[in-house]
Amino acid sequence: MVDQLPQPLLKWLEVVRPEHRDLLARLHELLMSVEPQFTISLKWRNPAYSLDGQTFLYLADQAEYVRLGFYNGAQFDDPLGLVEGTGKRLRHIKVTSLDAEIEPKLRQAVAASLAAGSEY
Repeated sequence: MVDQLPQPLLKWLEVVRPEHRDLLARLHELLMSVEPQFTISLKWRNPAYSLDGQTFLYLADQAEYVRLGFYNGAQFDDPLGLVEGTGKRLRHIKVTSLDAEIEPKLRQAVAASLAAGSEY
């Protein structure tokens, strides 16, 4: 799976914690399955996911978890209570695994982000 990723993501995965590489690759696949038209670029040294010129999401490797970040996290409803943070716009979800329980919840959060639009 990892070798089929886009070049910016492959380059980034070379420098993240080895124990998080598979989870990050799986999160990328999840994001692309929700919105296949995402374009990926590196912003602030992390992969950012944009659609029609608007940046919606990013992935970040943290010591204890992987961050699924939302540039518009303060702009959409989170009925599941997964999204954390207090920034003016940015919010995130701390992801430690991607199993059958969390995957649909992450999909719902990503869909909510896309539906809300983005100012970035």
